[in-house]
Amino acid sequence: MKRNLLGVAALSGMLLTGCITIYSPAQSRMLAVQGSEFTQHFPNTDQLHYFVALNVKKPQDNELYLDVQYENPCDAKDPILDSITLDPKQNKILLQSPPLECVKASRYYKVKVKIYDSDDRSKAIDTLTQRVYATLSSKDLVETLNP
Repeated sequence: MKRNLLGVAALSGMLLTGCITIYSPAQSRMLAVQGSEFTQHFPNTDQLHYFVALNVKKPQDNELYLDVQYENPCDAKDPILDSITLDPKQNKILLQSPPLECVKASRYYKVKVKIYDSDDRSKAIDTLTQRVYATLSSKDLVETLNP
């Protein structure tokens, strides 16, 4: 719950300041991308993270299980993985990756979300892939903050 509240606060701040940039927001049968970007995570502003805000398109009766694959900027063959359980009452999902290295400016990276209706994750019932554009690199960020 704390993670969701922090995410909602971060998303609200970005929406108010106009910092979210959406490049071709993806949609699937169950999810729609509201915003996506690479962002700094306070207080560690020298680190970049994927940040993807999703809307659940239709209410669910049961929990859903999400597997998230963030493209690893250091090695595309070794994605960064996360698993999330979605409460049936939840209508928004905020995805944030661990800190990233090797992000290169002016290129797209992929975030893929697979949705399952059972905890055993035997068969995906929906998949969403969002491309996220990097406007600055990890190196640029560190150089800007530590001249």
